[in-house]
Amino acid sequence: MKAKKRIMIVFGTRPELIRFASIIHNLLKNKNVELSLVHTGQHYSDDMNDIFFRELNIPKPDVNLGVGGLTPNEQMGKIIIGMNKTIDKLKPDLIAVWGDTNSSLGAAIAANKKMVKLCHVEAGCRSHDFRMAEEYNRILIDHLSDLLFPLSKHDHDNLRVGKVHGKSIFLGDPLYDVFLENQKKIKYIDLGKITGGERASILMTLHRAENVDSKNTLKNILEAVSKIKSHKILFPIHPRTKKMIEKLELSAYLQNDNIVTVPPLGYFELLKALDACDFVITDSGGLQKEAFFAKKICITLRKSTEWTDTVKLKANILLDPESEEIKKLPKLCADFSKKKNIFASNKARPYGDGKATSKIVKVLIKEIK
Repeated sequence: MKAKKRIMIVFGTRPELIRFASIIHNLLKNKNVELSLVHTGQHYSDDMNDIFFRELNIPKPDVNLGVGGLTPNEQMGKIIIGMNKTIDKLKPDLIAVWGDTNSSLGAAIAANKKMVKLCHVEAGCRSHDFRMAEEYNRILIDHLSDLLFPLSKHDHDNLRVGKVHGKSIFLGDPLYDVFLENQKKIKYIDLGKITGGERASILMTLHRAENVDSKNTLKNILEAVSKIKSHKILFPIHPRTKKMIEKLELSAYLQNDNIVTVPPLGYFELLKALDACDFVITDSGGLQKEAFFAKKICITLRKSTEWTDTVKLKANILLDPESEEIKKLPKLCADFSKKKNIFASNKARPYGDGKATSKIVKVLIKEIK
């Protein structure tokens, strides 16, 4: 009897779990694959983690390394040590990681040292903003990887220019597959129960350290948001952001009839809010992309973005929250109607056709000798 090919998927954050969902489901159906799931525990609270396993129908992980609550350096060390033991125990033929997190980098280093083939999905992303820890992470993972799946042709070109040693293949973005698969499931979600019956035409999220850990930057953002009078805003508050708003005594900016604050949303709730809104304000990498899939204009509160294709297509507007630019936010929102039909003439598909998952899985299995 032919031995099954052993594939290990490693993740540690909510976005990674969502993005890997379609690949996990596809591999679970394959009789020739023995799949193991390793959760580093980087995200560990229920509203930021467990609910997504339930909603996405993903089985509980085989291993949880429990690194939540540690400093980045402590996390990295514990992930590498934990992965070393896990690799010895489960003996994978291939380890797959996604993106640019500490979890992915720790797993990548461990795979490299144990001489296990490493696959990097979302390879080749570059923001060229080296204030971001993620920029270092993604570059290091790319150079450690044997098999790389960039999500756009632009990212594929970045890998060629960067002269990575692994094999790079552009097949599209599995997150687009996940987005399309779950559109039917959001029909039955009552957003009114979350918002108190009010319709919010802007969906806003905020969580990045450079935005919420600096009092000046966070104050600039909240002050600009509080001056938006043209639209009602739904603001699911990330635990980190809520903590810093309270610590820095900035809660007064949210005492505004135009801002509806709610706890973090589940994945389907977030998709429903995205479907119901007119446009998005965020600093999240994942929501930028999902806004693009949903054909919603996105105002991104960052100096730079790794999703350069969305900016080139004028679907994503960068606004630097550390400069005077942030003061433009209320006017940008008021002028939104002028930008509303941007997707009507935009037929570009930089992230593929929504069928990337099956193509990627086919290559993964083929690459295991």
